Amino acid sequence: MRSAPSRMSWRTPAGTTRLLEFGYLLRPPGAGFRTAPQPTPGERRTLALSFARAVHWFHTSGIVLDDISHANVLWTLGPEPGVHFLDCDGFGFAGGPATQPRAETPDWTDPRTPHTHGADIDSDAYKTALAIGRIVSQDPYVVPGQPLEPVAGCLDDRYAATVRRPFAEAAGERGTRPPARKWCDALHGDTLTPPDAGQPPLARRLTARSRTGSGTGSRSTCGGRAGGA
Repeated sequence: MRSAPSRMSWRTPAGTTRLLEFGYLLRPPGAGFRTAPQPTPGERRTLALSFARAVHWFHTSGIVLDDISHANVLWTLGPEPGVHFLDCDGFGFAGGPATQPRAETPDWTDPRTPHTHGADIDSDAYKTALAIGRIVSQDPYVVPGQPLEPVAGCLDDRYAATVRRPFAEAAGERGTRPPARKWCDALHGDTLTPPDAGQPPLARRLTARSRTGSGTGSRSTCGGRAGGA
C-alpha cells in the first residue's frame, strides 16, 4: 500500500512523527498535540472547501466513501491547504456492493441510514456536512440540526449564512441532504467541472489496487487530495 505524503504529518517535541488526522483540526489544541500545526481562520475555510471539492470529485467518479471520520482524512497547510483520504478499502461504486464489510466510526454515523442499508451518496452527504461543520466551528461533536458557530474570522457574515443553510438542511430526510457541490458553492461559489476525461477513472484504479495490492502494515491511502482555492 502507498504511504501518506510526508506533508500530511507533524513531528512531536519527542521527535516522533504522527499523521495529521482530522482530529487535530476539529478541536482546540490539547494535551499531546499542542505543538501540532493549526490553521488560521482563513485556512480553516480553505480546508473545508478542499474537503468538499474532494468529496465532489469522488462522487462524480461514481465512488461512495462511506466511513468519513476524524481518523480517515488527513490535512496539510503546505504548500497549500489540502486534504488526503486514508483507509479507502471500504470505498465502493455508487449503487454497487461494498468492497469490504461496512465500518462506521462513533459520532460519525448517519442517524437516518440503518447500518444494514449499506453506504450510498446520500449517507456521504450527511457525513460531509458533519465534517465541514466541525472544521469551520472547531467543534468535534456538532451535528446538523444544532446551531453552527464558526471560529471567529473563519467565515464572514455572507459565508456564515451560506454555510449554515446546507448544514441545517443536512438534518433532513434521506434524499434531501445537500450534495458536496452545494458545499463548494457555499464555501467559495466556484463552478466545478467533471473529472478530467483523459485521466483513468479513479474507480478503475481503486479496483486494480484492491486486486493486486499487498499490505505493508502502513495505513492504506488512495491518494485522494484536493488543494485550496
